[in-house]
Amino acid sequence: MKVLILNGSYRGANGYTAFLAGRIADGVRSADGEVETIHLAACTLRRCTGCFSCQRADRIGHCIWEGRDDASRIFEAMRAADVLVFASPIYVFHQSSLMHQLFDRYLGTCDSQAFHFTRSGLFFHQVDGALCAKPFVTAFCQDNLETWTHRSAMNYYRIYQRFMDAPWVGKLVRPSGGRAGHGRADAVLADAPAVNRIHQAWQEAGAALVKKGRIPRSIERRANRPLVRIPWLVRCFMHVPAFRERASRRIQDMMAP
Repeated sequence: MKVLILNGSYRGANGYTAFLAGRIADGVRSADGEVETIHLAACTLRRCTGCFSCQRADRIGHCIWEGRDDASRIFEAMRAADVLVFASPIYVFHQSSLMHQLFDRYLGTCDSQAFHFTRSGLFFHQVDGALCAKPFVTAFCQDNLETWTHRSAMNYYRIYQRFMDAPWVGKLVRPSGGRAGHGRADAVLADAPAVNRIHQAWQEAGAALVKKGRIPRSIERRANRPLVRIPWLVRCFMHVPAFRERASRRIQDMMAP
């Protein structure tokens, strides 16, 4: 099995997203799978301008930027893979604009005037199934501990799954990234067993992709385990200003790496 990891972090190979993607890659290799990681920040990706040149009868499927940036190369790598991993930090409640910039270029790979019904029963235009309908995993990381922080990104892929007829075979989320130390071995791995176990679960997720073709829920639960929890009783009193201020300071101390 070949797994392609697309890292949408603007920090490229240096961020916590890349660190977590590396754990997935380690797992894939440990199960004798093949893995490639593309850091979008290191690529040249021109924005779709909405010119619709790619939709002219004589140019269907050919973007004006074809051969002038890395989109075609990335798309070929996606077509050659068996499973895709969309890895991104959460920026302002969503995945990075780098990942969206890549998806916007899908327009240059399809015929937007040829319509059909998806397997999920939605009316949509033709897509390149070898590119868009691949089984995929989402892998998000964020500094905030709230599940609301990544909810928009998760909803996006729920829609993506249905319109693209793409099986969603794994959902990984790492909240409280700052608490995890952003993968700094000297700050975390030597003295934080809980974080070590989480990173190990991300590696097991990569191995499961090769062995099972999906990430089991049991591994997802361990990989997504919160490092900081807001107790239910604290939530109940959050409407009290004085209590809220004290609780905020306490949680801030807990979130510090």
